[in-house]
Amino acid sequence: MSKRSSSRVASSAAKRTKEEEEKRLKFDLSWNYVGDGSPAALIFLDGPSAAANAKKVAAFDLDSTVIKTASGKKFPTSTSDWQFFDDCVPTKLRSLHKQDTRIVIFTNQSEIEKKKVTVNDLCQKFESIINELDIPVQLFMSTGYNQYRKPSTAMWDYFVSHCCPNVSIDVSNSFFVGDAAGRPKNWKPGVSKDFSASDRMFAANIGLQYYTPEEFFLGESKVTDFEWRRPQPSTFMQKHSETMKDFQRQTQEMVLLIGRPASGKSTFSRRHLQPHGYINISRDTLTTQSKCLQAVDEALKNGKSVVVDNTNPSQSARSEYIKIAKKSKIPVRCLVFTTGRELSDHLNYYRMYQTEGKERRIPDVAFRVYEKYYKEPELTEGITKIEHVNFIPQFDSKRDEDLFKKWAM
Repeated sequence: MSKRSSSRVASSAAKRTKEEEEKRLKFDLSWNYVGDGSPAALIFLDGPSAAANAKKVAAFDLDSTVIKTASGKKFPTSTSDWQFFDDCVPTKLRSLHKQDTRIVIFTNQSEIEKKKVTVNDLCQKFESIINELDIPVQLFMSTGYNQYRKPSTAMWDYFVSHCCPNVSIDVSNSFFVGDAAGRPKNWKPGVSKDFSASDRMFAANIGLQYYTPEEFFLGESKVTDFEWRRPQPSTFMQKHSETMKDFQRQTQEMVLLIGRPASGKSTFSRRHLQPHGYINISRDTLTTQSKCLQAVDEALKNGKSVVVDNTNPSQSARSEYIKIAKKSKIPVRCLVFTTGRELSDHLNYYRMYQTEGKERRIPDVAFRVYEKYYKEPELTEGITKIEHVNFIPQFDSKRDEDLFKKWAM
């Protein structure tokens, strides 16, 4: 982790007006970068605040919540294409600030990772917004599809642990406002459905009271017609509560794991096979099919049982391994993971949060490729036995269990 000053945006200072620069100095705005990648995974704006010791937090999403496009288009045409969501926004936020409430913005900005906008331009835009509000505001932005992206609580967790060192935040009296509420089409006459429920999930993950911008700023009635659009994570615990049976064998064998990405194959191998002497062979570590085949051949010749820990969706993907086993007169057992797409999606993001970004999410294209080529394994392929493995959650720590039970995407 690295923390750097605002030198990245210093070059744009010349473009600011004298008044803007005076306000910048007034609030002592300081940009901080977390993560050594390019771009940094998290960028946040910190500075002195009259509510620095406040226990109550008024948290907001940014786009379509605090601001909207001035052009009326769905997405901004430039970094200057913005206006406040409503004329009352500055007044409301200033009033909260006077009530000893800390104002914090949490925003997903994946356009940075996609290289559709620069960090410098966004930082200058956000400074302009805060200068217009004329109150100190802390702002946190995730820069892509990383561990900080809402509904992950990582931005909030970083805010609490690094920006509130001597304060115990009163979550029960704090709240979050955001537009991604899972509302259906025509939740208001002629209005499109929300693109997701990620803001509602973010608030639920933390335990914050949640409002849409229409409810909070405009005083509209609370919308009760919404959909999470994802299964509740707790249902994955309820549906898969049976006891894991023993899968290891005493005699030498080859085990072919078959399952979509993020279906739990590697964790299963680590927990249930490798402790019994099985050698795990995976393209994730060896990178190529030829290296995997060579490693399998060598392990079998040395009398070891092997686990081929790849997705292995098609007969052609499995056949080369089966040929090696047949040549060595070693039985082949296929373990087919029954993990469905929704649970795999959840596990995909959960793993990224669990490892704090060391393992990035698997892109959607990998799931589509698996589904395109998948063919149920058959004994006629040269397989000795086919077994099915249901996902049963097991956790190494209370932290991991708590993460699993949160909305992940």
